[in-house]
Amino acid sequence: MNIFHRFKVFIHSTLQSEFVRNSIILFTGSTIAQAITILISPILTRQYSPSDFGVWSLYVSVASLFSVIATGRYELAIMLPKEDKQAVNLLSLSVYISIGLSAIILIFAIFFHDWTARVLNNTELSGYLIFTPATILLTGLFNSFNNWLTRKKRFRPLSTSRIAQSGFSAGTKIGMGFVGSGPLGLILGDLIGLAVSVVMLGRDVWMQLRQKLSWISKDEMIKQAKIHQDFPKINSLHAFVDIIQTSGTAFLISILFDSATLGLFSFAVRILRMPLYLIGTSISKVFYQKATTTYQTGGDLYGLVQNMVLKLVWISIPFFIITVLFAPPIFSFVFGPEWREAGVYTQLLSLWFFGNFIFSPVSDIPLLVNKQKSYLGLSLGYNISILVSLGICGILGYNAKVTFGFLSIVAIVWMSIIISWLLKISKLKDKRAYEI
Repeated sequence: MNIFHRFKVFIHSTLQSEFVRNSIILFTGSTIAQAITILISPILTRQYSPSDFGVWSLYVSVASLFSVIATGRYELAIMLPKEDKQAVNLLSLSVYISIGLSAIILIFAIFFHDWTARVLNNTELSGYLIFTPATILLTGLFNSFNNWLTRKKRFRPLSTSRIAQSGFSAGTKIGMGFVGSGPLGLILGDLIGLAVSVVMLGRDVWMQLRQKLSWISKDEMIKQAKIHQDFPKINSLHAFVDIIQTSGTAFLISILFDSATLGLFSFAVRILRMPLYLIGTSISKVFYQKATTTYQTGGDLYGLVQNMVLKLVWISIPFFIITVLFAPPIFSFVFGPEWREAGVYTQLLSLWFFGNFIFSPVSDIPLLVNKQKSYLGLSLGYNISILVSLGICGILGYNAKVTFGFLSIVAIVWMSIIISWLLKISKLKDKRAYEI
């Protein structure tokens, strides 16, 4: 009876935890959104070919090169000021930068879409690049609104918008698939889903801030831009280096192999992300808010990070085992025989994503302890290693399976090094502490 009582007390106290409640809210939204994506995947693989997925992957890779810096990374700084007035001006600054960058990219897309497609060895991509400015703008707005609502602990609207985004995206892709739209259906599906999410989040932000527009001023935005200048100077470069690896991998696969191989690879990556990022993304937002508060109040940040890493390791192990043992037959049965090879790629890449799942939720710790320069150096080493490894495998004439297996090993070694470093710097109390 005593043990039963203690268990009840433990469950009750756990559910009363704000961190747990917020995580559950985001987890629920992510679960439903990912469930929609998972459920429609067998339909999409029968409507769209691996080559269609390859063109879509190339489009996403091109758009991501600029989307990741759409706000100058100032959206990450929205969480940091103690006063809302300062955070609101960072939000406004992020929105203005997104609008300006998307306008510049529109000009580039109009004049250089054919050249870009030829360089990437995929002429079919040319006609779709005109949509990249819209993707960049919507991504910048989404990230800005997302971080403001995270700051205000408005996790329910974040959860709801995620479900709506997935639902509208799925409906568009299936509808366009029925009329044989090719890659256009996949691209428009992403755009429409993202637009719906931005409108929903924007409405919630507007309801909060419509009485506080007087807080926004050019002088205050400039002031906040200077205070947080490390975000565009260092974190933007860091993010750009990361996305060059991600996009560069897609570009090199397209050049070294073909669109079908890239389509199978990108689909394998997409499926791997579903169960792992379903949990990781939900935890990440809440963890960052909790870590920010812990650091600002002088709490035990190291203990928080260490506990999170250990939990993520145990959570990911079942997914890793299932993937390694059963991925090819599962892919063949669920998505069709044409996609069995994507299951083989999933086996080979699983170690990479095992490390990525553990790393992602704690990856913003350097922002808190002012270690962005050191973090940039480590990330640069990781990303260069991935691209160089891929290039070497291509030059030596290795097939896709050997190449992806080798990439997975290189990635997990680097991620182990970076996670160890994150634990080390989480012990720091002084924001001016040592550099590695």
